[in-house]
Amino acid sequence: MSNRRGSVQAPADMGPLDPRDPNPMGVNGAAAPSAAGMRKGWHEEITQDLRNHLVHKLLQAICPTSDPAALNDERMKNVWAYARKVEGDTYESANTRVEYYHLLAEKIYKIQMELEEKRRTRLQNQGLGLGPGGVGP
Repeated sequence: MSNRRGSVQAPADMGPLDPRDPNPMGVNGAAAPSAAGMRKGWHEEITQDLRNHLVHKLLQAICPTSDPAALNDERMKNVWAYARKVEGDTYESANTRVEYYHLLAEKIYKIQMELEEKRRTRLQNQGLGLGPGGVGP
């Protein structure tokens, strides 16, 4: 996947999303389209490049990093798969383009808030000298 702001590629075995594909997430074991699984009128307005861009935005929310090479790390496959699943589920469930954008924005916000809370908790535990289990040294 590439965009004009920087070149970031999904792992080679995770091809681009294809709304006609029976497994649009591009990974084995991912959820198939919803039972409805039909193309909605607004789907015609959404390009594959835009969907890939939005998957990348989800990925950035999950794993904020300034190193593009980190996104191609082998361990990132599950994160890519999750971001694609979230985008695909949202694409299938939304009834309008506006709802699609809104649902994705909500998801990104929730991810960012969860990460911020975890960071705050971790910093508090470090400040108190607590280890990972909440037990002191």
